Amino acid sequence: MPIADRNPTFLVIGSMKCGTTSLHHYLSLHPDIRMSWPKELNFFVGGDCRVSNDPPWGNWWRGLDWYRRHFATERRACGEVSPAYVGAPWGRLVVERIHQVLPAVRLVMLVREPLERLGSDFLMRHRTGKIPPMSFADYVADVRSETVVAYSCYGTQIARFLERFPRDALLIVESAELDRDRGNALARIFSFIGVDPSFRSAAFARRLFESRRSRYPSRAGVRILRSALVRAAERVLPFTAHEALKNVLLCPFSAPPPDLVLPPSLDRALRERFRDEVALARTLTGLPLPSLGE
Repeated sequence: MPIADRNPTFLVIGSMKCGTTSLHHYLSLHPDIRMSWPKELNFFVGGDCRVSNDPPWGNWWRGLDWYRRHFATERRACGEVSPAYVGAPWGRLVVERIHQVLPAVRLVMLVREPLERLGSDFLMRHRTGKIPPMSFADYVADVRSETVVAYSCYGTQIARFLERFPRDALLIVESAELDRDRGNALARIFSFIGVDPSFRSAAFARRLFESRRSRYPSRAGVRILRSALVRAAERVLPFTAHEALKNVLLCPFSAPPPDLVLPPSLDRALRERFRDEVALARTLTGLPLPSLGE
């Protein structure tokens, strides 16, 4: 019988565009792990009531009973993947809530070269119609993009969690390692969350999401992606099926992907900021994190 009213034993807390969707899939294959569905519960984000909820996709207002229902299982480990948990400006409040509800939880964070992650985030938002077609430079320079830029600030994110959790409760995994040496990277994650690290699956060979296979929308395509039909399909279809549907719908409404070129001054400012963040991440964790650059 599934164990009701159970808290998750681990969380994958970030970061966005570092392979969290694929990791959710790999973890779900393990016979000793129950993953939540949908992937991103975003429980620890948002306001105390639905009317004043900000951001609107946060689910804190739904209450702990709603959250626990996603983890009714007899399996040894259960968890969820919500990259928003390292986001800003709500990051510090999220850490406090997680510590209050789940003081002994295991935390997994994926990290990726910061500017590369930001570029991938921009392409994803453009590809899914969440922003109108624009240049990468305009997107980064827009003050509203600061929240998205902050997802690459790993040092700040790690520092927040280490204010409330011991260092051994946090596992840092480089996205490049998950791509290059997936079997060993997953074994390390399995061991960290307390399940059999020797488990292997043929499905590990596949990365679940590859942007090079996706179409980019024209302005007309953006309107299609924002339609009620496509939004409803996203809520009910499996991830891969929804991606396939969007690619079919965008066939006559596609555009070339935007480039990721930045003006030298903006590129330099971003790299300096990210260099400081990577240095802080290395200091806090004691890890070399070679794929994050100099």
